[in-house]
Amino acid sequence: MGSITVELTFPKATLRFVRASAGLAGEMAEANVQGTVRDAPDVSGLSLLTVTLTAKQPIKLGILAYLQFRVATDAPKGMVQLRARSVQAASLDGQTQPLAKGRDGQVEIFERDEQIPLIGCFFFTH
Repeated sequence: MGSITVELTFPKATLRFVRASAGLAGEMAEANVQGTVRDAPDVSGLSLLTVTLTAKQPIKLGILAYLQFRVATDAPKGMVQLRARSVQAASLDGQTQPLAKGRDGQVEIFERDEQIPLIGCFFFTH
């Protein structure tokens, strides 16, 4: 793949899009990642986020991009769905490529005074 464009919807009262940045697979492909947000044209209360990843090298498997959101201070505890509306891809020469659809994303919201789970990794080399 040379480029991938994904459209996602999310509730605008709960989340505000901040930015999109390249993940490891995106960095390895020397990709430019852009995210733009607007009101969803057909559903009130939703934002439509378009994330475009355009690469100089072929995009390999892995984390393509990170999406950063700001959570509303009055957001209730729970899961917020990031629903994929469309996924489009093209090869480096611009030819449209079919893609398998993945699962929708989600953002987990915790209470302000709740302990947020942390996961740590430590690797030894001998």
